[in-house]
Amino acid sequence: MSKKKIIRLGGVGKALIQTCYDFADKHDNIDRVYWKTEMSNHRAQLLYRKVGKFEGFVTYRRPQEGETVDDQ
Repeated sequence: MSKKKIIRLGGVGKALIQTCYDFADKHDNIDRVYWKTEMSNHRAQLLYRKVGKFEGFVTYRRPQEGETVDDQ
């Protein structure tokens, strides 16, 4: 097993998310924490579904100057 795979499956992501949750809990003005990923990043989505609530949204933003839109 490669080092990269060991790190990926070692609970590091879940621990980082828990650290963010703990930080938010200690600050009265932080009442929400969001996680965002690419639609193709299924591994991240599996983790996020274990630690958070899927809201069903896909994010779009205004294109930056010179950037084209993907109107497929």
